[in-house]
Amino acid sequence: MAVNNTPPLVSIVINNYNYASFVGQAIDSALNQSYDNVEVIVVDDGSQDNSRDIISSYGDKVVPVFQKNGGQAAAFNAGFVHSSGDIICLLDADDLVLHNRAEQVANMFRQHPKIDWFFHESAPVDAEEITNITLTELYKKYAKDLTKIAFETIDFKSNLRNSELPYFAPSTSNLCFSRALLDRFFP
Repeated sequence: MAVNNTPPLVSIVINNYNYASFVGQAIDSALNQSYDNVEVIVVDDGSQDNSRDIISSYGDKVVPVFQKNGGQAAAFNAGFVHSSGDIICLLDADDLVLHNRAEQVANMFRQHPKIDWFFHESAPVDAEEITNITLTELYKKYAKDLTKIAFETIDFKSNLRNSELPYFAPSTSNLCFSRALLDRFFP
């Protein structure tokens, strides 16, 4: 069997609703990846503020999707439909991703080809810190090398079979999926 050495395309899907004060920084963080094979899809879910103007100002650097308000699930469905990536990473418009997220997530999927979804921890950063220091300074403060973290496999199937909720749920911005898995669920 031939090994595919092509770096997988990572789609970062940003969902936005009335977060004009944050969406630009979320987009900047998604565009400022150390990994070259990234596309950024920004779904505006019927914002009433100037979010759409901010998103449009990025031109062809992002794939803008403007829709009537349908909620977060509708925004993710629309983002997935407009994405092309082998790996889909979700990002809320009021969050940021570190500059090496796409690279490290792509490496995890390549090293563990049987996984279909992956989540990672996040660092709580308050709005004042985001607005008062540069993204580069934030990256230096919070960046971690995922290769130095001992990962665990978590299997939620037994919870689901017993009609139980998992003992925790990762936040939206920490979730990354294979396209093959999302093809089964979205839209």
